[in-house]
Amino acid sequence: MNRSLKRRLTAIVISIFIASWILSALATSLAARLVISNEIDRVLESILLAAESISGSMNGELEPLRKIYEKKIVPVAYAAGTRTGDAEQPMLLRLQQNLYSGGLGVPSVNLWFERTQILVGNDTPAFPRPHAGIREGQANNVDIDGLSWRIMYRHSEANHFWVAAGIQNQRARLDGTQLLLQMLAPLVVLIPLTALALYYGVARGLFPLRRLAREIERREEMAALQPLPAGDVPSELVPVVDSLNHLLARLADTLENEKRFTANAAHELQTPLAAISTEVQLCHRLLTDPESKRMMERIRVRVERASHSVKQLLILARLDPQNTLPMQTVDLSELIREVASELGHIASDRQLELALDIDAQQTLQGNRETLLILLRNLLSNAFRYTPRAGTVRICRGSNRLTITNAAAPIADPEQLADRFFRGSGDSDEDTEPGAGLGLSIVKRICELHGITLTLNYLELEKHFLVALQFS
Repeated sequence: MNRSLKRRLTAIVISIFIASWILSALATSLAARLVISNEIDRVLESILLAAESISGSMNGELEPLRKIYEKKIVPVAYAAGTRTGDAEQPMLLRLQQNLYSGGLGVPSVNLWFERTQILVGNDTPAFPRPHAGIREGQANNVDIDGLSWRIMYRHSEANHFWVAAGIQNQRARLDGTQLLLQMLAPLVVLIPLTALALYYGVARGLFPLRRLAREIERREEMAALQPLPAGDVPSELVPVVDSLNHLLARLADTLENEKRFTANAAHELQTPLAAISTEVQLCHRLLTDPESKRMMERIRVRVERASHSVKQLLILARLDPQNTLPMQTVDLSELIREVASELGHIASDRQLELALDIDAQQTLQGNRETLLILLRNLLSNAFRYTPRAGTVRICRGSNRLTITNAAAPIADPEQLADRFFRGSGDSDEDTEPGAGLGLSIVKRICELHGITLTLNYLELEKHFLVALQFS
């Protein structure tokens, strides 16, 4: 199956685009993880600075904070098992005041005032108590109740208190991922639009290739072998056009030599064949022996076939180089009657019945001389290959001419239009002149007139059908 170059290029470009987009999304995700981690540290540091600044105004005392948040500070001593607190296990208080970081999870803050630890936030857990080896201002990952927290500590030497800020890693990454997806969502919407734009862009880029194909097709329709224009062809197609032009030039030379040889050979054969025919007829009259007469008759038939073939070759040699013919208004009904009258002796000798169903006057634009050759070949074939006492029907509609005659079965009727092909009909066929060129000439004349030729064998009626469809 032939694959479309446009689809192939579009698939490659879109695949590369999607692969690049996926790799970019992965790289962006990895970079986003690092950015989120740095952003978490920055948020924690800013919270610590704010907490230190606020708590500094209290000079390390808890009572001012109790007065400000009198109704929001509640004890959670049951969680630690003590209500008084000491240096090793401070009393736990919860300040029911949540913080908001702007999209990377809800931060939690712990404060240590001597024997008291305050948890800022409704869901804030108790962070591990700071110890001597802890590094201030550096965030670390700590597992609390099965969850990973990123916590940063800071100590105020002047006010004698510790503060720690933390954000749950999983929640922060989830929020960061949602933010990343919101950023990538417009790009996802752009994928089908980009694919559509690429498809039409590739189609536009392949326009010179389609134009070149139309130029080649136009030359085929015109039966012309002129070189293809290379002025507007893309540089990638210049070698292809040059190769095609060289091929067309060689093909034109070959065809011209073949036509010249055919015409010269046919012309040179006419004179000796005419002389042979005359000699054969003279000998036939002088002979008295029946067997010799039959032999001479067979020779005459073969010479007549050779003469007919030479005439057909001359017609083909004259028609093949033609691209156009001079056209005039032609009365097709008159031409049919003229050819039928000219070949009437064949129908009479074979006792054929000719049924004409044509209008009194039906005109078309065509070349009278070549249309006479076309009708002469079609009717001659119909008369010669119809069984004796058979019927030949000629029907002319508005834009269609059909000729039907009884005939032996034909396996591939369309092949009869090939040059030098003769169908395997009845035994009478071998006695008829011709070399399988008649329908080839008909086909060529139809091409020059824009007529559609159809050859068919009707199995039920046992008839051969020739149909000409006029445009």
